Amino acid sequence: MEVSLRQTPIEKPVHNAITHFYKDPFTEEDLIPKNKILSLTYNEAVAEKLKAAITRKEVAIRDYYDLWFIAEARFDFTDKHFLSIFKKKLEEEKYRANYSNNFGLDQKNIGLLHKQIETELIPVIRVGESFDLDKVFDRFNVISQKM
Repeated sequence: MEVSLRQTPIEKPVHNAITHFYKDPFTEEDLIPKNKILSLTYNEAVAEKLKAAITRKEVAIRDYYDLWFIAEARFDFTDKHFLSIFKKKLEEEKYRANYSNNFGLDQKNIGLLHKQIETELIPVIRVGESFDLDKVFDRFNVISQKM
């Protein structure tokens, strides 16, 4: 979770239920009380994630990991409403470069991301899970052509 006041949301924030899987092993009762939190809309949160993958000065493997799972959940990156939010996000950053191939990353940053898989990603994902950054690039190279 991240709390930020750097930019004003484009869409009106929404209340979402907090869900988790932490249960008392004996009673099966929730260990964390159910509640709601004010958050970005799903479209805006995904637009922020994609913008971060494209514009972040210091690349972070978590952005590409998250985008893979968002794409796996069949999020429509070509939806007109989503694209309008995403393009506004890029405009706020004054970003004008071409991101249609490998998120606009150079070979140095791609190499850094590959190294981060072992050092920053594998220690925090499920045991036995793997991640293929090149598959993310391949998928988003196709998606970005449709955007």
